[in-house]
Amino acid sequence: MDDNGNPTTEGRQIDCYIEDSKEAYELKLRVTIAASGQGRFSEEMSFPYEARIAGLTPVLIVFDPTPSALLDRLKTKYVEEGGRYAIGEDAWNMLTDQARKEMGKYIIKYIKPPISRMDEMCLAIPTNIHLSVSKNNITISDDTKNHYSILRDEVTE
Repeated sequence: MDDNGNPTTEGRQIDCYIEDSKEAYELKLRVTIAASGQGRFSEEMSFPYEARIAGLTPVLIVFDPTPSALLDRLKTKYVEEGGRYAIGEDAWNMLTDQARKEMGKYIIKYIKPPISRMDEMCLAIPTNIHLSVSKNNITISDDTKNHYSILRDEVTE
């Protein structure tokens, strides 16, 4: 379906599908304004409608509980289309409940820690980038003293 609900020949990715309950899960690390700036938010908003039209229950899972206006809009859309959502710890609880005891332990031990740590790895966008070239190397640096050097092979003419 396109943004207006018209059928298309293109398929749609579903992060997780549970046949027994006819649920289509959309998993997100976070929902922020930055993500919507890529022009994909209308696609995010169409997912719950498309799932409902296909006879599925849309379920939104968002691991980062940071509030945002876009997240509020998305949650509302899922509920309007007969779906549900889980945010933050509720998201982890829903996944481990669905996975049952053994797989739930696996999720908590091996999946949750690295995903939870991703927010701690906030990489700053470099300020001014500088490029310097010498006979032996190329160095890329920024104003915060980060640098990366590439050794050059000796050039013969």
